[in-house]
Amino acid sequence: MMMAVIAIISPKNVSAGEAYAAFLSVLETNGLTVVPHGRYLKIVESEIFRCKGIIDDLLKFSRQDRGAKGPVALPEVTGNAVKLVRHQMMIMGVDLREAYDPKTPQAWGNANQIQQVGINLILNAGQACAALKGDPKTAGRKLVVTVTCRLGDGGAVVEVADNGAGIPPEVAGRIFEPF
Repeated sequence: MMMAVIAIISPKNVSAGEAYAAFLSVLETNGLTVVPHGRYLKIVESEIFRCKGIIDDLLKFSRQDRGAKGPVALPEVTGNAVKLVRHQMMIMGVDLREAYDPKTPQAWGNANQIQQVGINLILNAGQACAALKGDPKTAGRKLVVTVTCRLGDGGAVVEVADNGAGIPPEVAGRIFEPF
């Protein structure tokens, strides 16, 4: 018996979970068993919810008022930046780690702009690490980017650190010059 299931999913009328439940219902109604493919369906289910989370984060990111300033929960904003780039870091072969101190104070600013800076810093760090692939001097080194939020001297600190090659000394003095 051959069966095709086509679903058109709109975020306004059905959730990912509802679509998955409907799919399982169609299988059962047609006497098809899930058991031989249960492992794959669990992967599909996991990916559906991962994609839903990414879409939700992108929608939240795109709807924010770009000029509004106010108190910003840095671990939350930084965590959202990490979610948006995690898959790309995985593709680059870079382990992305997070450490958020619950004592991190709120900062005053624009959450959207802070998140964008976080995304840029994390991607730059990942690219610095990925550039080491194939270099015999760094063979076997685990490529890592670590994002932390913590209380520092006088305020909140967001730090993005990597174990890439670093900035060459001849360039270090010019990193803040405009292009």
